[in-house]
Amino acid sequence: MRSLLLAAVIAAWCCLQPPASALASADIHFLDAFASMPEPEARSFAASIHYPPESPEKPQPPASLKWVEPLPDSLFPPDIASPLFWWVAAEKPAAWKITVYAEDEPLFSVLTRSGHWIPTAGQWGAMQSRAANGQDAALRVCVASVGGWDGRTIEGEASLRIVFSPDPIGAKIFFLRKPVPFAVGQAHPELTQWLLADPAQPGEAALVMDGLPVCGNCHAFASGGSVLGMDVDIDGDKGNYMLIRDKDRATVAREDLVSWNDRPTPAGAPYSFGLFTALSPSGRYAVSTVGEHSLFVSLDDKAFSQLFYPVTGFIGVYDVDEARHANLAGAADERCVQTSPAFSPDGRTVAFSRAPIDPTLLKAVTSGQVRAEPHSASIFELNEKYPFRFDIWTVPFNEGRGGEPSPLQGASDNGMSNYFARYSPDGEWIVFTQSPTGLVLQPFSRLMIVPAAGGNAEPLAGNVEGMNSWHSWSPNGRWLVFAGKSRSPVTELFLTHIDEQGQSSPSIRLFRYSSESMAAMVPEFVPESFADLRSIRFGFHLDGSRQSKSGNIR
Repeated sequence: MRSLLLAAVIAAWCCLQPPASALASADIHFLDAFASMPEPEARSFAASIHYPPESPEKPQPPASLKWVEPLPDSLFPPDIASPLFWWVAAEKPAAWKITVYAEDEPLFSVLTRSGHWIPTAGQWGAMQSRAANGQDAALRVCVASVGGWDGRTIEGEASLRIVFSPDPIGAKIFFLRKPVPFAVGQAHPELTQWLLADPAQPGEAALVMDGLPVCGNCHAFASGGSVLGMDVDIDGDKGNYMLIRDKDRATVAREDLVSWNDRPTPAGAPYSFGLFTALSPSGRYAVSTVGEHSLFVSLDDKAFSQLFYPVTGFIGVYDVDEARHANLAGAADERCVQTSPAFSPDGRTVAFSRAPIDPTLLKAVTSGQVRAEPHSASIFELNEKYPFRFDIWTVPFNEGRGGEPSPLQGASDNGMSNYFARYSPDGEWIVFTQSPTGLVLQPFSRLMIVPAAGGNAEPLAGNVEGMNSWHSWSPNGRWLVFAGKSRSPVTELFLTHIDEQGQSSPSIRLFRYSSESMAAMVPEFVPESFADLRSIRFGFHLDGSRQSKSGNIR
């Protein structure tokens, strides 16, 4: 049954690809220098590749030859463009021979001198079709180093198993790209980009907006597809939030702006930024962190270029239909900091992060002590100096009236900091970020999954090595996109599959959206209604002269 379902899904998508039948008669493909050779010469070289005569067994892979990506047993959706196959070795051989096997039967081979391979649409389509039509929806990819005295001897091999899922992604991804370190993006907001990516296509992500003279940050969609919200600092008001309803070429008018500073500012708070705003499924309500003081240090380190989290604040509600601000009862305790809200898919519950206010830490923020921290400091030493841990709580929303809050078992009182709760579309699960301390961009952060009603929390198998955060569920609830650091100090996007039991697969790096100097952040799966979003522009002048561009100011 699984094979039939996978075959049907892949067949529907592969009809858009070049026919794989052309590959059947050509079992060897040539890249780079081999593609430049006369074909008879290249084929003669390929045919002469052999195992060492003194060893009838296939050689074991030397310790220096290993796969970098994909990871073993990575699970691929049927509607994803070909991935990057990347391996490393201590020495570069005369050639690399990559062979794809289906149930131990060779499907085709590729000859190259490069240490990586991106299958063509035809090759990738052939791999998907063969996996769908086989008894096992898995393939084995083997890379062999070819060298020796004759330049044709296989000296080592390394194999990798990949698996194909019948579950499509079924959505595009909207994300933010900012230059790093943070100070560069702060001084040059015009370099920030908002992009729309289609994982099914092999091209780069489409640019939707850039060149803003003012700072723009987080964005969120109403899961029902009615509205896109985004933080933009307009007219010097860092609490401005724009609500976009145009689904194609959006032009923002002043009437589309909401300011979290239109509400009374709580005693002692300078203003409201409106941090980590979330939209209700219908788009009628927005919830955000307001009345906050925040600890913020801009750092020179490209990998972790800021330390940031609110040390006071509560959850405010904005009713779009009635143009009315209110506090969310149960998430507006003056003794606590409450932040990072998220709606359940039915809109009845809000999950948020909460911690008791630390008077010593608050004094360090308000006295200027934190602002005086050197930019050359590392996030590790600052984490030791300013530790802070959040728990995840939930509260009934009750159309903005709130209710009695309660800690979420498995995401609270665990000696760690827990934040960025995100409900699965069916409401069964919550995936959240956990780190030893802090919020947002933290080393050793990992994604955890817990039943939405509370229970035992487990780390996702899709976590990458250095950092995991900023995650979003696909509309069908089977895939999670997130930002992470694995083999680069710059944040990249990754994809992992989550099954009905909450188990995830090793993650796939969405390498086409990576940049050496720009961090990919805040990925959000896009509701179908926004899938054709082409541009976001402003119908009025943006004054960048009031933009704060220096110092540890937040």
